[in-house]
Amino acid sequence: MNGLIELWADSDATAMMLGGLIMEHEPVTSADGIAGLQRMYATDWPSREPDLIRLAGDDDAGQEILCVRLTVPIVAAFYNTDRRV
Repeated sequence: MNGLIELWADSDATAMMLGGLIMEHEPVTSADGIAGLQRMYATDWPSREPDLIRLAGDDDAGQEILCVRLTVPIVAAFYNTDRRV
């Protein structure tokens, strides 16, 4: 299965740190305690780009903040899970 890890950080330094942590701790396997997961790993390097997030809530609705969006494409293989037809 192909997927995407996507997160938003308040600074470029934080986004780079989180991207490094993701790459440092891959591959994720069943030994990491995730039931049914055989293996998950990144298929490309993390990418970063500036992004605007519109805030929601009673006090700050409509405001926008500038952040950094980090994306890491992944592939995952599963086993020991029920297949529903």
